[in-house]
Parts: sequence; C-alpha cells; structure tokens
Amino acid sequence: MILFKKIFKKLSQTRWELGFINNGLEGAFSETPQYTWVKNPYKDRWFADPFILDVDDRNIYLLVEEMRYEPHIGRIAKLTVDKSTWTIVDMKIVLEEPTHLSFPAIIRQNGHIYVYPENGQSSKLKLYELIDDKLVYVRDICSENLADAIITDQFGDIKMFATKYPDYNGDTLHVYSMVDKTKIDAHKPIESIQFSDKHARMAGQFFAYKCKKYRPAQDCSRVYGGAIIIEECFCHDNQFHFVPIKKLISAHPQYRQGMHTLNEYKGMVVVDVWGYKYLLGTIISMFVRFKKMYIRQ
Repeated sequence: MILFKKIFKKLSQTRWELGFINNGLEGAFSETPQYTWVKNPYKDRWFADPFILDVDDRNIYLLVEEMRYEPHIGRIAKLTVDKSTWTIVDMKIVLEEPTHLSFPAIIRQNGHIYVYPENGQSSKLKLYELIDDKLVYVRDICSENLADAIITDQFGDIKMFATKYPDYNGDTLHVYSMVDKTKIDAHKPIESIQFSDKHARMAGQFFAYKCKKYRPAQDCSRVYGGAIIIEECFCHDNQFHFVPIKKLISAHPQYRQGMHTLNEYKGMVVVDVWGYKYLLGTIISMFVRFKKMYIRQ
C-alpha cells in the first residue's frame, strides 16, 4: 500500500510551463491565439505565475513562482528569457520564506520596483522592494489570508482586488480601499462582488486595450486554474461590474489541463499552463473526472 501511494504520488505530479502570446494583446484577443513556449532547462523544478519585470532588445525578465519537486514549497525567482531562442538562460532566487510564496505582483512607483507576492500561509500580504536582485521587506500591506491580490489605479482611486481564505477559488471577489499603492486603508473590504460561477480569483494585473479596461480571471469552475476568462471592467458609482469577453484555454502540446496567469507589459503578454508530468497521470485524472461525473448523474 505504501509503495502504491508513492507511485500514485509520482504519477500525479504536475508541471507548469511559461509561454508568450504572439502579437501581444492583439494576439490574445484574436480568434485563435498563437503561442511561443519557453524552454525550461531545469528538470527538477518548474515556474508559474509570471509577471514581466522588463524587456530589452535581447531578453525578457520575469518574476515567477519557482517550485522544486523536493522540497515542494514555492519561492520567488527572477528569470532571464533569451528572445532569440525563447530559453531560460538565467535564474536567481530573489525571495525565500518558511511559507509558500507565489504570484509576485509588481508595483512601479517613483523609480522603485515593489512586489507583493501571495503568502497566504503566513496570513499576511507583505510588501517588498526589489534591490540588487533581492526582495527586501518594507511593510505588511494587509493582515488577511488573501489569494492573488492585485492593486490598481485603473479606476481612479487605488483599489486592491483579491479572494479570501477559505474560498480562494470561489465566486466572491473582495475589493479593498488603499491609502496609496503600498498601504491598505481598511482591513475589511469595501465591496464583495458575487459571480455566477467560480471565476472570482485574479489571474493577473488589470490591463487596457483599445481604450477599454480588462481583468484576467481564473476559471476554477472545473478545476483550479482551469482557464483564463478575460472580462471587460465597468465602474459606476463605485460599483464594479465585469463582463466576460473571451476564454483562453491551454494550447500547449503536452500541458493541457489548465491556464492560470496572464500579464502584459511593454507589448509582451506572458501566460502559464499546466498539466501532468507523466502521460499516465493525465489518464488517471481523466478517469477520476469521468467517475465523478457518473456519480453525480
């Protein structure tokens, strides 16, 4: 029995891969987006939750969640992707904590780079400044157990959007008021937005395209990080409304279980996709899913 559990755990291992949507946001809104997948030379780890730090003529620089198979705990890494080969050519760990880290969202302010990664296991949202390829602690933003928080000034006043424990992947998105981009105003949400399905969780930063505002949302109705829903955003009398416009699913030749994050910067659009490391894991997951559907019927 112990041996069987070890084999099952091995076969159930998931792996995430990064990719860029060809032609940026125009490609993302096209009928059939095309992707360039990033080559990951590290066999003992994968990378997810990509945010674009910078782009130059030769390279794209990302902040990501780095996850090794052993020990299985997330750290924040800076990746350098060579644009000529689409290969990760450098990796630096910029933040490591005793608890799991992911989703390294970025604030650019007055020439400084601030990052507020998800750290739900600590029940705090912390702010760091990126200095010499290290994230240096600045202050606590919020003492709540939040998932994939995003701070934005796209709607005039600065707001933070996040889902909360224990319903990270549910149907309720919470909106918080901010004093500025680095400090929360009140520790209770000013608004909680109810969705018709489980796609409240943020999938990346808000962005503008053709004079309209959009929110990338995680579709968790089938499975965590199953797809990305791009929603057009409206705000009237401080009330937020989100209208689904487009759904993106994984088009990776191997990792087709889900698509989880979308971020845009300097004309580039980065995503992550996931699937099972081994083919048998995919077959087992399909069997389990069909069995659940049969039991419901």
